[in-house]
Amino acid sequence: MIIVLSGKPSSGKGTQSNYIIEEFNAIHVSLGNIRKENNNNPEFEIKYGKYISKGSLFPDEIAMEMLYGKLNKILSKDVNIVLDGYPRTIIQAKGLDKYLSLKGYKIDIVINLEVSDEKIIERSINRRICSNPNCKAIYNLKNNLPKIEGICDLCGSTLIKRDDDTLELIQKRLEIYDKETKPILDYYEKGKILFNVDGEKNLNETKKDIKEELERKERSKKE
Repeated sequence: MIIVLSGKPSSGKGTQSNYIIEEFNAIHVSLGNIRKENNNNPEFEIKYGKYISKGSLFPDEIAMEMLYGKLNKILSKDVNIVLDGYPRTIIQAKGLDKYLSLKGYKIDIVINLEVSDEKIIERSINRRICSNPNCKAIYNLKNNLPKIEGICDLCGSTLIKRDDDTLELIQKRLEIYDKETKPILDYYEKGKILFNVDGEKNLNETKKDIKEELERKERSKKE
């Protein structure tokens, strides 16, 4: 299966993608991961360095080129793939469909995590992450506190607040989402592959909803 995981910034895509990866033995693909995989690749740095230095939002043509390069290496009928936070624009969505069609594939499902702006702001402001780059566990001061204040349960490192988890920057990210990314939901709904899931539910309930839908998709592909 090829699964697209979509949603507003801080809607829980990272948490749910990790769950899908483990539960369905899937390969995780995101532009951020592609960057990490090529940290020591001089050719990659020469080609994309000037865009990476500006942040994580790439021009459409660069984002598509990077993603297709990764997919060329892993596409297989026997592999489940999770595209985390991609595509972000209509141009990327249509380009991905065309690319996959030429390869003999298609997106099986687009999972959209529905979370209100108010909840996104609350989550982001109260989010704390592990400072250990090899851990990066995520906590929340409202509903997911560490056992010891300011300390990661998993590795014992200090918890920090992301520099961009400010009200002003969160609102800016939500504005960009509404303008550039939200329109892809209508595109996928017309294609009858959009599955909206309540991302404000208890975490385990959201996981259960996603699991049931993905299992249904798996069964239908085998029939």
